[in-house]
Amino acid sequence: MSSLKIFVIDDDPIFLNSIKEKFSKLSNYTFFYFNSGEQALLEAYKKPDLVFVDYYLDSKFPDAENGFRIINSFKVLLPNSKLTLISSSTNVNLINEIKALANVNYIHKNTNVYNEIKQVILEYKPAKNTNFFKRFFN
Repeated sequence: MSSLKIFVIDDDPIFLNSIKEKFSKLSNYTFFYFNSGEQALLEAYKKPDLVFVDYYLDSKFPDAENGFRIINSFKVLLPNSKLTLISSSTNVNLINEIKALANVNYIHKNTNVYNEIKQVILEYKPAKNTNFFKRFFN
């Protein structure tokens, strides 16, 4: 089995470093870390299997897109990637909007966030290829 590629996108360096520490011992996984969604989208050609995106991504770059828009871009570019939006927001309308997204997981960024991320990783099963042309032209 080849290594699963996992993108983690968050503008909080403390959170990114904690993810690195928590998951560095997992084998068969290759993590890529980004502090902006735009930066991650430029690397989409790496075709990550899993993408974790924080909702608020504008602490370093005030004009950065939010995680909702980044997730929607990944949905178009990589329809077979498993996408998860992470947020510490307690805004019920925002949480419901995130949960309404088709084929997107939601994780509340709280003390259990690492366990929930690990669960998504360990339960990952590759999606069937939905690319019409790939079915005929492998």
